[in-house]
Amino acid sequence: WEARRGCFFAAKDWNDRPEADNVYPGDCCVPLSSLPDVISQTEAVFNGCGLPPIMCCHIADGNFHLLVPYNESERATMMACDKKAVELALAAGGTCTGEHGVGLGKMKYMKAEHGDVHV
Repeated sequence: WEARRGCFFAAKDWNDRPEADNVYPGDCCVPLSSLPDVISQTEAVFNGCGLPPIMCCHIADGNFHLLVPYNESERATMMACDKKAVELALAAGGTCTGEHGVGLGKMKYMKAEHGDVHV
């Protein structure tokens, strides 16, 4: 956990945008065979919106964590990028969360991931 906590603060300090005073922590998990493509596509989504993510991964199980520095005026854009990241993970046969749990933020993806029958 210490390393993960360190990733959060590193993301906050690494970012060269002083106005980005928040860090969004997200995670997804995909089959290992899809991992390189999904990570590449996810980075492209966030970079394309001007919100370069930092990824802390324990790759061996397909789980990758996004740490996205942003400011409050960028929140809607950042959340749209996160939604796209989840869609990429689901399209690859993955899950919207590897270990962060479902909670309020991921609940909206449960039907897309599991279908109406299971929710």
